[in-house]
Amino acid sequence: MPLSPQEKKLLAQALYPAGSKATIARVLKVLSEPDADISTIVNRFRDLDNASLRKALGETAKLLEVLEQSGGLTNPLGGGSPTPKTVSAGKKTHVAPAQGPKKRGIPPPHRPSPAAMERYERDLKRARIYIDGSSKGNPGPMAAGIVIVSDPEGETILEEGLSLGRGTNNVAEYRGLLRAIQWAKRLRLEEVSVFSDSQLMVNQFSGQFKLKNEVLRELCSEAREKASQFRRFNLKYIARTQNKRADQLANWAVVQEGTATP
Repeated sequence: MPLSPQEKKLLAQALYPAGSKATIARVLKVLSEPDADISTIVNRFRDLDNASLRKALGETAKLLEVLEQSGGLTNPLGGGSPTPKTVSAGKKTHVAPAQGPKKRGIPPPHRPSPAAMERYERDLKRARIYIDGSSKGNPGPMAAGIVIVSDPEGETILEEGLSLGRGTNNVAEYRGLLRAIQWAKRLRLEEVSVFSDSQLMVNQFSGQFKLKNEVLRELCSEAREKASQFRRFNLKYIARTQNKRADQLANWAVVQEGTATP
């Protein structure tokens, strides 16, 4: 059945959320996975903000209503659109405003299902990994945050907040780097781009800065050796504002003592 101009316009607006490479079809497919919810969507598709997601879902609802009307379809069980809740205020009656979403804490790390993990290990060849290390007290309780994103699609593959015992912030940064390399090997990646907001570690790893601390020198040497096993490996500096999720996960792990094993 040919679509009308209105239907085509609604379809385009519904399928392709503004500012995102994700399609609403992919979003709904992920949402249909067991245990998935809206936080799963937000974590999985990092370039899809809440406003764009709400707008795309709204356009999808409009499109379905238009198709229902144009097709002359009715629900065999009856029912229809929900009636807005009304509130009486003296002699006036008004529609109660919809309540916004309740404020939530930091979303827990996204972990793929075993089936998804198996698919990533088979098909994924290139990824971006965002890392951050944290030490409360410096020295104190350490943790690292890891975010693995497919390249170039931008789909969040895996997130981790990892408790690392006690130590300094610089040690936590290197331990986070080693953990990222461990995950890259677990996923059988060939090309890896790691991003960190630790300019010190990035410059030490590249050889621009000298390593005077024996512990850091050993950790850096281990990271360089393991990184050389990939076809291509880059460690790049980014601003902290570009590394918010990894920072969240590192802080989350300090409190939750979250761990996972590749």
